[in-house]
Amino acid sequence: MSNTPTLALPFVMPAQAQKHVTVNESLLALDGLVQLRIDGLAHVVPPAVPEDGAFYGVGLGASDGFAGQDGHLARWLDGGWHFTTPQPGLIALDLSTTRLVVWHGGTWQPPALLHQQELGIGTTADAVNRFAVSSPASLFSHAGSDHRMVLNKSTPADTTTLMFQSGWSGRAEMGLAGTDKWSLKLSADGSSWLTALSADPVTGHVGIGIANASCPLEVAGPMRSGQSSSAARPSASTCGAGACLYDSDLNQPIWSDGSQWRDASGTLV
Repeated sequence: MSNTPTLALPFVMPAQAQKHVTVNESLLALDGLVQLRIDGLAHVVPPAVPEDGAFYGVGLGASDGFAGQDGHLARWLDGGWHFTTPQPGLIALDLSTTRLVVWHGGTWQPPALLHQQELGIGTTADAVNRFAVSSPASLFSHAGSDHRMVLNKSTPADTTTLMFQSGWSGRAEMGLAGTDKWSLKLSADGSSWLTALSADPVTGHVGIGIANASCPLEVAGPMRSGQSSSAARPSASTCGAGACLYDSDLNQPIWSDGSQWRDASGTLV
């Protein structure tokens, strides 16, 4: 074997003349491949003015001075091109994007956390909180148009929710808690929970203060509408037919017929 198995560096052979030539060749290769920097990953033709000592990734369908060197690393050195075959696992900095890449599967790819079981950012992850972040804020943004976050559970009896805590004690929880009905639940102590709002995906019924609404809108308890003096009442037409308001001067609720306010007997007020 006349070369090293990984970087193909030439060995100095016994009784070899001009050993410095072989040593210098290895040093040049190490100088380039250790902490490798590549000026672009998919050049199909040589750059017009290459930088001495610089590496360029050769893309598919290369021609001119890169013809037949698809997937290789091209290095401009001493006025000529020298080509190297990247080995699996070779890591480099792509100077065109300032991002790390790794040679894998015959192509340059961003490093991946393959089969990473836990990840902590600013904190420690564990077997339950496999992804944990400690930060003043977290940002999830679009990549040009929409952005969608998906929370998925296994069966209807399981839970997929967002929990809001204070001092690690739950105060509000919304989502699918042990059912496929959406709900918003509130707690004063983190142990006893009240259903503030619920929505049935089958009927579309919404409940306020109740978990299972029996009609399009069911409220558990009395309701209070907005109130106003007679002089300050909003326009009945603006509020729309069916709108209800408590008139504090009349001491009674009134309803809009779409154009006028009326009391419970239908009399204009």
